[in-house]
Amino acid sequence: MPPSKQSISDEAQKAMNKGTRLTVLKDPAFKKDAAVDTKLYEGKNLQGIFTVKPAPLPKATKYDRKLYPFLNEAAKSMAYDKKDVNTVLREAEEKANKYIQENK
Repeated sequence: MPPSKQSISDEAQKAMNKGTRLTVLKDPAFKKDAAVDTKLYEGKNLQGIFTVKPAPLPKATKYDRKLYPFLNEAAKSMAYDKKDVNTVLREAEEKANKYIQENK
C-alpha cells in the first residue's frame, strides 16, 4: 500500500505563518499575516520580502561536499575569533581553490 500523503490544514498553515515560520505555500492570503504574532519584525516592512525574486541556486559540483567545511571553518572564525567577514571568506576561497587544483 503506498504511503498516504499528509497535508497541513489551512488553519495550521496560518498559525505557523503568524509566528516565525513562513509557509511554503504560494497563497497570498497566508503571506499577508506573516509574523503578526511576534514582535521580532515590528516596524519593519516584512511584506517586502515577498516582492523580490530569489537568486537562482548555484549549480552543484563534485567538489561541494569537500568545500563546505571551509565555509564552516570561516563561520567559526567570525564567531569565535572575531575575524571580519572579508578575511574569512578570502581565506576559505583560497583553501577551496587550492583543494580544487590539487584534486582535478
